Amino acid sequence: IAFLQSPNCRIFMMDAIIVKVLPAPTFGFFFMAFQFTGQSTFVGLGKAKQAVFFSLFRKIIIVVPLTLLLPHIGTLGVNGVFIAEPISNLVGGLASFLTMIFTLRKLLKSAPAVPPAAETAEAAAEPETAEAELPPAAQTTEATVEPEATDETAAPAPPALPPAEE
Repeated sequence: IAFLQSPNCRIFMMDAIIVKVLPAPTFGFFFMAFQFTGQSTFVGLGKAKQAVFFSLFRKIIIVVPLTLLLPHIGTLGVNGVFIAEPISNLVGGLASFLTMIFTLRKLLKSAPAVPPAAETAEAAAEPETAEAELPPAAQTTEATVEPEATDETAAPAPPALPPAEE
């Protein structure tokens, strides 16, 4: 905020209210991280409907009513409009993040159990039965050379682009 009050920055500002009001919207940026985390997790889990719901919840269900109501509450006036965004970031971000936590806990509880590390190490130490039954000549792992592509097997060339118009 000290930077915004410097003479270099003030030449671009026509109104001093920008310096006074700017901290209110920037306060909510921290809580947007919770929103983004929740939405990204839902998309990653294949639950895009929940991600879209929380996006619409924050912007339509919270911001719009707060933007209309807060200026008329007390002496907030124009500041009420600027305070609506950080409040929506707080409420929407926490709702999205908490829902994500409960969803992940539910998924992790229903996930199949992982075998203990000792059993996994024993299974890896046992030789493959199919490989052990093969003759020694078939057990070699030499790389096979593939034949080069001929004109008959090569992919056709893409069509030429039309000349650029000037």
